[in-house]
Amino acid sequence: MPFSVAISPRVVLCRRCARDTRRYQWPRAVPPVYPCVEWGDAMSNDNKELVRRLFEEGFNARATDVFDELIATDYVEHAIEPFRNAEPGKVEGPKHMRSVVDWLVEQFPDVKMTVEAVVTEGDSVVARVLSEGTNLGRLGGVIPPTGNRFSARQSHWYRLAGGKLAEHWATRDDLTAMMQLGVLAPAAPPAD
Repeated sequence: MPFSVAISPRVVLCRRCARDTRRYQWPRAVPPVYPCVEWGDAMSNDNKELVRRLFEEGFNARATDVFDELIATDYVEHAIEPFRNAEPGKVEGPKHMRSVVDWLVEQFPDVKMTVEAVVTEGDSVVARVLSEGTNLGRLGGVIPPTGNRFSARQSHWYRLAGGKLAEHWATRDDLTAMMQLGVLAPAAPPAD
């Protein structure tokens, strides 16, 4: 969190609160109310901004150096992409995220991820994302390009630690995407 300061393992304040608490002989004389009463909202906004930057700068602008700033090195990935030969678990965070962007762009050179909503609670951030793109590369390196576009929503859940994204889960509408791409056909109606 670029705008927060950890002053103990359980207390994280915005920089303004942390600065103002120096007047008090911390930790002996804790003020009854933090000088900045909006500190929870400030942290929440910082966490939301982390996730927005992940998608807008890292994925959309392809500025993958931002991953060094946003993602923990000991990142835990629970979401595995379709057709990708990888297991869930600990990965080297920034390097892993760069490989995800490369993998997506190889298949969908115009891929764009629009953050539609972000919700925070404690050390968790959830984003609803609309992914869109045109399939011009082999899907998973196997299925020939279809030239079709897809537009499908995803939910990404993150756990933050030390001001960085540390863990990730996702629920994606891959079925809709595969049908739009022409890889899967809609199910036939049941016979009478």
